[in-house]
Amino acid sequence: MKLLTVLSFFLVLSISLKAQNWSGSTPGNIYYNSGNVGIGTANPNARLNISATGDGAELLRLSTERAWAFVQRDVGVSAALELKDLTGGKYFRIRGFSDELAFSIKSNTGDGYIAGKLGIGTTTPLSPLHINANHKGAIFENSVNGRTIEIDPGNGSIDMTNGYLHLNRFSNENVIIGLGGGRLGVGYRCTGFETYRQWGYPCQRGESGSQRSWS
Repeated sequence: MKLLTVLSFFLVLSISLKAQNWSGSTPGNIYYNSGNVGIGTANPNARLNISATGDGAELLRLSTERAWAFVQRDVGVSAALELKDLTGGKYFRIRGFSDELAFSIKSNTGDGYIAGKLGIGTTTPLSPLHINANHKGAIFENSVNGRTIEIDPGNGSIDMTNGYLHLNRFSNENVIIGLGGGRLGVGYRCTGFETYRQWGYPCQRGESGSQRSWS
C-alpha cells in the first residue's frame, strides 16, 4: 500500500512538472514554455522538429484556400524536400516589408518573375542577369533541332553549332564590330599584327576575304 502511494505521488509530480511547461487561455492560445516539441519523433532537436520518412511523405501542410505541403520526394541519397501545390495553377510569391513583389512562380507552368537583378556565380549582380564564369557562361539550345549558341566569357567567344549566327537579322540598324579599335577576322583569327593571312599580309581592321578594308 505504501509503495502504491509513493508511485502515485511521483506520477502526479511528474505530470504536474510537465504541465508547468504548458500555459494558455480559453479559447485558442496554447504555449510550450521550455524545451523542444517533437512531431513524429521522441527526440526533437529544435523548437519544432517534424519527422516523416518515405517517398511522398508530408511533413507540413499549409491549408489555405489553396493548400501547399512540404513533401519528401524519393529516398536515401536522392531524397529531396519539395514544396508541393495541392490544388494546381497556383502562384508562390515572396513580398518585401512594404508589400512589393520580389519573386513569383506559377506551380503548373514554371512561369516566374524576379524583381531587381539575378546573379549566377556572383552575389553582386550589376545587370538584370549577371553570369560570372571562367569558361562557358551560357548555353542556349533549341530542343527541336539541337542547335546551340554558347557564350564563353573566358575567351570572349560566341559559338553557334549546326547553323548560322545572325546579328540584327530582323532590323535595319547598324551592326558595329570593333568599336574600341580592335581588328576583325573572317575565316581566321585576327589577334594582332603577328597573325598573318596565308599570303603574308598582317591582319587589318575590317579585313574580310580578299578585301583589306571596308569603306
